Formats: sequence, structure tokens, C-alpha cells
Amino acid sequence: MRKTLVRVALLVGLAGPAPALAHGHEHKAMGTVKFIDTAHIEVQATDGHTATLYLNKDTRYLRGTAPISRDDIKAGERVVVIGVEDKEGMEAEEVRLAPAGQSEGAVLEPGAKTDSSSGLAAREVLAAYEALSRALVADDLATARKDGTHLAERAHAADQDEIAEHAAGLAESDSLEKAREHFKVISEEAIELAAGREGYYVMTCPMAKADWVQSNKEVANPYMGQKMPHCGTIKQAAKQ
Repeated sequence: MRKTLVRVALLVGLAGPAPALAHGHEHKAMGTVKFIDTAHIEVQATDGHTATLYLNKDTRYLRGTAPISRDDIKAGERVVVIGVEDKEGMEAEEVRLAPAGQSEGAVLEPGAKTDSSSGLAAREVLAAYEALSRALVADDLATARKDGTHLAERAHAADQDEIAEHAAGLAESDSLEKAREHFKVISEEAIELAAGREGYYVMTCPMAKADWVQSNKEVANPYMGQKMPHCGTIKQAAKQ
């Protein structure tokens, strides 16, 4: 049965192609349960990417720090799944839900923080940021405003106040020009947030005189939109 399942090795919430992973390394998938049965769990991120992890008799199930059973986990719930890559795929070591009565931001391993020091929180903010960037590339103000609201929520939960403030301002923008002014400030903070993290690139546009972050190397310019979507170059990899 395992050989017929889709095996995705990626951090849920990270847009772009899945990176190559070394066997035995620990990885985290954060998102919404799409499907769960006795053998595997599928977790879908806000950007649409889905990770499939296998379950076994040693997989731990928790709500906060309290043990629960696999049957307590339902489709639609927010989770963090810690898994290890091996030759068969991604094996889930732990599946964690938020404590009863708490928000999805509480779905973290013990001792983790929902601030910029948390890799999970940072990647969720960056995933929301990239969704917003794609809307601006498409000159889609309505979607950009919705994505701005979503980014503001993620940034607020991660204590990224500057991003949250300007994302909220972008959500109220009545023109692409104003939205891009907010996006420029957001991008300055996103570059700092992505610094030192693999899989991100700082892009630059000489015409807009502005930078932004992407998780792939193909230029998609959120400042020039459909007029010049491929204007720009890679300034540097975020991890230096």
C-alpha cells in the first residue's frame, strides 16, 4: 500500500518545489488535516501544498501536551506533524493539535514560541507573504487585499508587528499603487525574516528600486505586475 501513496517531502507552508531531504532528518509539517486513516495522514498548507506522512504504532498523538488517540484527530483540524525521512517516505513521529479552547497558533511543540524565533511561525508568515506577492504579480487587487488580511493575522501571531501593520494597511488599499507601497515595507521585514533560512532568494528590481523574497529562482515581480512580470534579478540567496 505504501508504494501507491504520494510521498511529499516538504515543510508544509513553504511555497515552491520540495527540497531534497537527507534520510533520518527531522522535519515538520504544519497545516490542516486533509485526510487521516490508520496508515497515513495528509496535511495541507494554506498555499495548497500537501504532505503525506505515514503513521505507525509508535506515532504519538497529542492535544497540547495531553496524549490523545488517532481517532480523536479529524479532517479540518490544524496540526503540527513531526516526521523523519527514511527510504519508505516520511514517517510521522508526533501529531499535535492545539490545546482545547486555544487557537491554531498554539499548535506547537513544548517550549516553542509563536514569534520570529520559531521556524514554523516564520515559514507560515513567509508563505502568506508569497501568496500576497503572487497576487500583486497578477495585478489582482481583490486577492491581494484578502491575502493581506491573512498575512496580517499570521504576522500578528508571530509577533511580526511591522509586517502585520502594513499587511493590514494593504488589505485596505484602494489601488495597486498603494498596495505596493505597503508591500515594499513588508518586503524589507520579510527579507530579515528569511535571512539564514534555506530555500529563499532575495530578488531586486532596478526599475522599482525595491527588493522582495521568493522561494524559487524564476523572477515574478510584484512591483511591476503584468507590465513587466520578469523584470529583476536574484540579489542573493537568503541563507548566506
